[in-house]
Amino acid sequence: MFFKKDRLQDMMKVGGPAGVLGFHIVSSTFVGLAMGYFLGDWLDETFGWGVRPWMIIIFLILGIVAGFRMVFQDLKKIERQEERGRESLQKRETEDGDADDPGA
Repeated sequence: MFFKKDRLQDMMKVGGPAGVLGFHIVSSTFVGLAMGYFLGDWLDETFGWGVRPWMIIIFLILGIVAGFRMVFQDLKKIERQEERGRESLQKRETEDGDADDPGA
């Protein structure tokens, strides 16, 4: 409504992956925290080892690391897509330039 069509499409191309990147970090952190809590709780109840705090810390760290790993992979994927887009644009520009030049 307030933007040109191309500008809105560009914002959507960037906004979608950016939202997913944030979701990866938050969700993996919570999953790691929950896994550590419930695994530690189960080990405490079953064996009486008293390892809940260690399980929470370990799995929280693993969740954070997994989240940043997913973000890194997504950024590499976005970079590859951008590079492919630039290459196809350059290819089209050179083909158009050759078609306009009758002496070539």
